[in-house]
Amino acid sequence: MQHPELSYPHHLRRLTLRLLEGETPANLGLKGWQIDDHSIVIGQGDQCYIDAVRRLKSGQVHANARIEVVGTIDKGEIISLKFAGSTSQCEILELIQHPTRSVMVYGTVEGHVEKGEEAFEISLDDNDQVHGRIVAFSQPARWWAWLGNWAVRPTQLWITQRYLEGMIPPGNEEQKASS
Repeated sequence: MQHPELSYPHHLRRLTLRLLEGETPANLGLKGWQIDDHSIVIGQGDQCYIDAVRRLKSGQVHANARIEVVGTIDKGEIISLKFAGSTSQCEILELIQHPTRSVMVYGTVEGHVEKGEEAFEISLDDNDQVHGRIVAFSQPARWWAWLGNWAVRPTQLWITQRYLEGMIPPGNEEQKASS
């Protein structure tokens, strides 16, 4: 089975990884794209890190934003995201797992309400603090999303905040107040 094409230019593929590393949108040729870069302190310690990564890979992060993930979260797979009566698809471009840093990147495919890419990073720093971060670039892909961007954009930001809060494992909920 052939995968659908990504809905954004090929030369922009995986640029969220470079944004995570600190490169600027301007240096990456992302003029005209909406850029998001949001983070949260998730908690403390190895177990918190492991639990947060498990939440990301199992779809619980998305479920916290009332988005159902259909499919397998694995590199190269196409997943469907169901939200508010609509279904959009993304391709998992990267799934990186290190002892202190995990990253999932997906890009939108044709038919998604937005076009662009989103990276989810969970990291454990030298002070044993666990951080969650989401970096994305996007543009509306459907005509009604362009016209209604005044309503779509706040929804997009709400979803991002819910994703971040969804990274927090049970028992660490006090972190939501400090984000």
